Amino acid sequence: MAHGPTKPSRQASRERHAEGSTLELVREKERELTELVLAARREAEGVVAEARRRADLLVANAATEAAAKAEAFLQAELDKVDREAQAIVARSDAEAEAVRQTAKERIAAAVEFVSRCVVPELSGEEER
Repeated sequence: MAHGPTKPSRQASRERHAEGSTLELVREKERELTELVLAARREAEGVVAEARRRADLLVANAATEAAAKAEAFLQAELDKVDREAQAIVARSDAEAEAVRQTAKERIAAAVEFVSRCVVPELSGEEER
């Protein structure tokens, strides 16, 4: 049998076609996987963005609530201090009134004492 230039056999052609087909399938799968990865990344970025948005909202709400509670606490303390100050003023006023009343009651005796010291004749004792 003479061996001349060989023609590509059908088998070889089928194999090359099968290899091309397999490579094309691999490429197609790579494209699909790349798209899936990109879609997953976009979804993950959306989830992260939403989580950040919610966290920011929680922080803002917590800050607002903390400020309101601090303001309420401050106002309660100021009210307490004001009540204490009013009580101190009331006690001082009462003590001052008691001192004035005692002074009124003792003024006559004080006048008489001073008078006796200054003018002994008024006390009924005459100088001898």
